[in-house]
Amino acid sequence: MEETKRIESNCSPLIAELWGVHEVLRLVVEKGFKNVILESDSKEAIDISNKASRNKLVSGNLVCKIHDWMRMCEKVEINHVYREVNGCANRLAKHGKELGVGYVFLLNMPRWLVDNFSRDSKGVLYSRIGCG
Repeated sequence: MEETKRIESNCSPLIAELWGVHEVLRLVVEKGFKNVILESDSKEAIDISNKASRNKLVSGNLVCKIHDWMRMCEKVEINHVYREVNGCANRLAKHGKELGVGYVFLLNMPRWLVDNFSRDSKGVLYSRIGCG
């Protein structure tokens, strides 16, 4: 398995989010997916990723790489979702951290995620305190 790429701990949250967008796009292209919907609660990262021109103020080379991966797909949607209604992402991130491994592709929804998915699809708000 490919060595896991780690984000430098001293980078800004925005750069970390952009690296996340980059890595997701890289992985889906490498896996052969052509139609991608990516959701993030980082509105700024989404706005920067969706812009056609390079943003030199925010890691321009990284943004160019994101656009390169996007061009390799037939259709890419990068959408903003509010953190409070994104319980699936929160639960998946927590699970990934617990696993302590690199990347994991889920081909089917795990049973432990069904409740989160149901609440997210109904727009149920999560408390940011003690959310699990």
